[in-house]
Amino acid sequence: MAEKTLYQTAPVMRLFIAEHPFHYEMENLCRIFFPYHRIETISCGTDSEGTHMLDYGALGAYTGMQTESGGVRLQARLFYGGRERAAEQRTALSFPADIKELERRMGVLLFGLLTQVCAYTPKWGILTGVRPIKLLRNLVDRMGLEAALRSFQGDWLVSAEKTELSRITMGNEQKFYRFLVRSLSAYTFPSRFVPHVVRIAPLYLRPWNAQQSSFRSIWSCYALKCTYGGGRKRTGIAAGIGIYRRRDADNAFG
Repeated sequence: MAEKTLYQTAPVMRLFIAEHPFHYEMENLCRIFFPYHRIETISCGTDSEGTHMLDYGALGAYTGMQTESGGVRLQARLFYGGRERAAEQRTALSFPADIKELERRMGVLLFGLLTQVCAYTPKWGILTGVRPIKLLRNLVDRMGLEAALRSFQGDWLVSAEKTELSRITMGNEQKFYRFLVRSLSAYTFPSRFVPHVVRIAPLYLRPWNAQQSSFRSIWSCYALKCTYGGGRKRTGIAAGIGIYRRRDADNAFG
């Protein structure tokens, strides 16, 4: 209801950015809550006294970062319905050494204001431009599964439902990757052997054909079109077998 009224009165949302490089994530957060608004990102200017000049119009937001003695001060403001709401946090972090954590914390500040105004809490929290499973896997590698799940909900504000879905999906991906590594290792050749592949290919095609039913069942479950994992370069194809550089093949599903 509130979003419909805002759309009628303020088709443009102005987002002011002051002294930080996090405009991309802040724009994406605003789009989650106001998907039908055009987000107008503006570098924040100052007057003669150094005060930021803000002309929100009917709907606007401000995010700013100031380096202070002993840390960094983060600020977020949201102008809505003639009223400005604000949130801030002082941290002992430094810029640019802690740039990722500063970006996350600023996102949390803006996210909190947006949820208050819109009475809506996205289930994926502040995640916008990152694959949730990739982030969760990185957290697990750093702190272990249980701590990673707590961080996913507490630090990234992902709902319990989506956190559990991500945990299950991550587990399924790991099983699938292990299956591919075992199954494809017998059919992977160093590129220097390409001239000899045609001669030896029949020896490999027989066990390959025997595994097709197993591959088809896996592909159908994951809606895959091929066994190639992406991000690695093929060096040739002969007799229906993919030829990869050995180093790339060893790392393709790691």
